[in-house]
Amino acid sequence: MAQTLQLQNQQILKNAISKNPLAPNLVNVEIIPTELPFRPEAIEAPSFEEAAREAFAKRPELQEEALNLLNADIDVKATRNALLPIATLTAQYGSVGLAGDAPMRGATTLVSSGIPIVDANGIPVSVNNTPIFAPASSSPITGTVHTGFPDAMSSVSTTIFPITPFH
Repeated sequence: MAQTLQLQNQQILKNAISKNPLAPNLVNVEIIPTELPFRPEAIEAPSFEEAAREAFAKRPELQEEALNLLNADIDVKATRNALLPIATLTAQYGSVGLAGDAPMRGATTLVSSGIPIVDANGIPVSVNNTPIFAPASSSPITGTVHTGFPDAMSSVSTTIFPITPFH
């Protein structure tokens, strides 16, 4: 059996180094190794207990179960953390800039609102038999003010129109 294996290895080597391993000048060539094979060192056989321990340690299904236990422990910790309360804090600040066409108002004048002033009994109050009406202010529109993007940016930086926070 060893001789057959040696002949097979010689043929494999001939196939690797020649384009035509069946060439007449290569068929009867014998390949002689220059180095002799060495005998491997004797390996001491482990005891039954050591062999059983190593076999159990290298069994893939046991290694898989050990990893499954580690993953299950991680899942337990994640679930426990998910049950803890969560505190979230958010803050926001902003400002608005307004621009565009706006009415230009004239001088404010006081006029009667047409609503009489009444006492606690609901009777209109009068002075010299003349009823008193609640005052109202009136300011007529005298023109239009045209503002643009620079005015809007200026009103943003001066916080003329601040944003009130929503809760």
